[in-house]
Amino acid sequence: MMHKNLIYLLVFSAACSNAVPSPSPAQAVLDAQTDSGSPARAGDATAGDAETAHEDSGSPPDTYDDADAAALDLAVVDLALPGEDAEPETAPPDPEPADAGPWVDSAWPDAGLPDAAVADTPAADVLPPDVTPPDTAAQDTAPQDTAPQDAAPPDTAAPDTGPPPPVECQPVAAQCPKAPAECNQTGGGSGPTAGKLVSVSPAGFLLRDTGTWASNAALIASIAAQTTASAVTLDTVLGDLNRVATAISSHPDVPCFNSGFKWEPSDQDVAYWIPQGIAGTATANAGNSWAGKKVLVVSWYHDPAATATPNLSKGVRLAVVDVTSLANAKYRLVLLAEPVTKNGVATLQPVEVHAGGISWQNNYLYVADTSHGFRVFDWNQMLQVQTTDSDTLGAKSGSFYAYGYKYVLPQVGRYTLCGGSCCARFSFVEADMSTNPPSLLAGEYSVDTILGRLHRWPLDPQTGRLVTVANTVHASEVLFPGMVKLQGGQSWNGHYFLSSSAAKTSTPKGAGSLFRATVGGSVAVHEWPHHPEDFTYSPSSDNLWCLTEDAGERAVFSVKMQSLLGGCGQ
Repeated sequence: MMHKNLIYLLVFSAACSNAVPSPSPAQAVLDAQTDSGSPARAGDATAGDAETAHEDSGSPPDTYDDADAAALDLAVVDLALPGEDAEPETAPPDPEPADAGPWVDSAWPDAGLPDAAVADTPAADVLPPDVTPPDTAAQDTAPQDTAPQDAAPPDTAAPDTGPPPPVECQPVAAQCPKAPAECNQTGGGSGPTAGKLVSVSPAGFLLRDTGTWASNAALIASIAAQTTASAVTLDTVLGDLNRVATAISSHPDVPCFNSGFKWEPSDQDVAYWIPQGIAGTATANAGNSWAGKKVLVVSWYHDPAATATPNLSKGVRLAVVDVTSLANAKYRLVLLAEPVTKNGVATLQPVEVHAGGISWQNNYLYVADTSHGFRVFDWNQMLQVQTTDSDTLGAKSGSFYAYGYKYVLPQVGRYTLCGGSCCARFSFVEADMSTNPPSLLAGEYSVDTILGRLHRWPLDPQTGRLVTVANTVHASEVLFPGMVKLQGGQSWNGHYFLSSSAAKTSTPKGAGSLFRATVGGSVAVHEWPHHPEDFTYSPSSDNLWCLTEDAGERAVFSVKMQSLLGGCGQ
């Protein structure tokens, strides 16, 4: 009887086992993530204290930084086999890994079971003792044949938090247009049309704010605290002008000449300081003045090869000119310098750039840095130093010097091309206050092709700084003028004016050229002087200012923009 009952029990258990439904098909889960220089005078340097070419030298750009990687998220996908009914999960899904990327506010909470095995509770597989059981079915003590409760989070979509936040210098999926040879770029998309101003996509042109505003201000303050240096502003300089400009009434190569001046003879003729960019208070503020004065500023670069000390580059100086009355115009020379730390001490170093263009916004002066972007200087953070050493910049024997210049305008900020940006050259720059928001129009010199471009960068009129998103400045416009040897550019209400060192060969002929166009239109050519440089525009007077660089023939002059629009000099 005992053996017979045991046989019945085994047969009954096997039958029950065969009655259990087949297990559900496995689910496939793909869960991957990838974060992916004049003779010396009191309080000034020698006037002849100049980069080597008349134009932007066009040296190849420095190697750009590596692009920041973009974050790429792959979604978790549930795959079910077709034609089969899915059963409830018998175990919680693997917890998702914590997202270390910057775009996810938080990871899903892990609601699954811990990484330890669930206790196995079925009865041990042993024979019952050799006793005769009662004539009733043995109680089934095995666990219920049901799936454990699914403790995973509900199958609902994560809340929509909108697009991911922008990333500094995030590369843009855009093909760069063709570029001048100075960019060393291979290939490119859109290109120029000779003699026509055409627009291309600006999407791939990016600058980044290097974030030196606070640290440089601290260095400047440290220098100003020294006993032989002091903090001053532009107001101090305008009250201490020590050179005289001479007004001129005409220029042989300037059609519709309006006004102008020449420098003192020592600055007019010096070979190793060369004038380039021009800016004025017309773009600085709504009053078009500073401390009640109308001011022009001209940048000069130093050419040490033309001096007795060819290895000593003094960088860039400015001529600050009070043009409130051209009949009584006066100016002073001021040195640009960059604050740095050497051996743990705050000091200055020269700003060794071509300075082919400058622009004035609020209290900031922007200086074009050919291969990199813009350097920014603050008129409210100037320095006054000692003047008795024309070969030293910084501290020496207990005194602070700036190559013999009394006043220094230190660098406070800098914008440089992103590593993932299309190549851009900054041969010149000027402000356009007619755009919304105001903007800086920069451009490229190219010696023998029409590949030089214009690129526009938006300004914040409240701060005077460039508009940034995630510390990145996005160009708002890129244009091909389809002309050669561009030296300066100014736009206003959709009209573009470009100076060129290419001669005008049609009558009336000119040693240089002024190109004028609107976007999509053909370029008109005007007579212009030899080796012209950059522009600045005063809307209140309609004066379009320009300058020439050649020693002995230098002039700063203005024409009325409306005269040019009327065809003067074509």
